[in-house]
Amino acid sequence: MSPDQSVTADQPGTPAPARDESGGGDGSSGGRTRKRALLAVAGLAVAALLVGGGLLLTGAWGGTDAYKLTTPRTVGGDYQRDGKGETGDGAAFGDSEVPGMKATADVSADYRNATARLNLGGAYGQVKDPDTALTWLMEKSGDNLADTGAEPKGVTREFSPSRFDGDILTCQEYTISSVPLALCGWGDGSTVGLVSYVPLEAGGASADGLDLEKTAELTARVREDARTEAD
Repeated sequence: MSPDQSVTADQPGTPAPARDESGGGDGSSGGRTRKRALLAVAGLAVAALLVGGGLLLTGAWGGTDAYKLTTPRTVGGDYQRDGKGETGDGAAFGDSEVPGMKATADVSADYRNATARLNLGGAYGQVKDPDTALTWLMEKSGDNLADTGAEPKGVTREFSPSRFDGDILTCQEYTISSVPLALCGWGDGSTVGLVSYVPLEAGGASADGLDLEKTAELTARVREDARTEAD
């Protein structure tokens, strides 16, 4: 996958309900359009890191290559893929090493439902040190998001969702022009993945921000749907 590719593509999934694109304000359709645009920027920032931002997931070696990542049409219950998923050969990560991983391939896709959009990006192969690999990816993703004007809110937190059986899952909240965005990631012996999430509706985030515990649960479901046994 080239450095200029984003996580969105052209083949439509099941469309979300049609919306009037006029108007403004956080709760209006115009506000939702603005949030979609901001998510595209944020998703591009994360994708630029994961799939063409000068990264090579490499090392020598523990971990296991028993699982791979896919981009199914539906993840997280009702999030439909918006376009086709992208798959690379892992060599597109460039020449900077992510500590603790040797990649076989990388994947990315954009998803949406009626109230939110999310981007999935990840890689699979052999992950010797999931904690180190994920911590590094979250930090570098934060740097890329900062280049888009995103500001972190609070600190990165670790979660243990009921559906998660990997080694580590963490989340960090950001704001981009007052729009909340959650970035969550996981690491296990075969895969690392990042999920960026933005609510489209005004009620998707409280005055105190996003519910990161719920976003962590969603991330665990996305991982469960995207992660399959390797051939």
